[in-house]
Amino acid sequence: MARKKRSRDQRRKQKKQKHRQRSQAGGVPARYNKMIRRLQEAGWGGHEFVYAPEQAEKMSEVLRDFIEPYIEFADTPEAMRRLIATALVAWNTALLPEAEQAESLKQVSKALPADAVDDFYAIVGEMIERKNAFFADYTRHMLDYELTDTGDSYRISVISTLPTTNDERTT
Repeated sequence: MARKKRSRDQRRKQKKQKHRQRSQAGGVPARYNKMIRRLQEAGWGGHEFVYAPEQAEKMSEVLRDFIEPYIEFADTPEAMRRLIATALVAWNTALLPEAEQAESLKQVSKALPADAVDDFYAIVGEMIERKNAFFADYTRHMLDYELTDTGDSYRISVISTLPTTNDERTT
C-alpha cells in the first residue's frame, strides 16, 4: 500500500511531536552534547539544559531565516561557520541595551585581524538592523551552534536561552 505524502506543515508537526516526546523522556540528540559540554566549560554548568521546550519555536529555524540573505556567500563549510558566528554576535548584540552594544562589538573586534575590522562592523551593523526590523519579537539569546554538512545542505543546531514571558514568538 502506498503511503500518502504529507504536507510540509504535517511533517513539521510530526517532527515537533517527536522532539517533545524525546525531551520528555530525557533524551537529548548527540549533536547537542558537544555544545552543552562547551557551555559547561565556559561557566554555564549550573544551568539546566532543556531540549525542544514546549511552546518555543526552534531557534535553528529562526537563525536560518535570519542568515538567509547571506547564505549564497557561504560556499564552504568554513564560510558558513563564519557566517553563523557573525550572525550570533549580531543577534546577541542587538538584544543588549543600546548603550552596551558598541562596547560589546569592540571586545569582539579585538580578536579579528586588523584588515577585517571594518568589514566586521559593516556586516554586523547590517545584521543588527535586520534583527531589529524583522526579528524584534525574538528575545532569546543564542549561546552556541553546531553545523553539520549533509552534502547538499547544512543542518544547524542551536542552543539558546528559554523564551521569556514577553517573547511573542512562541507557538
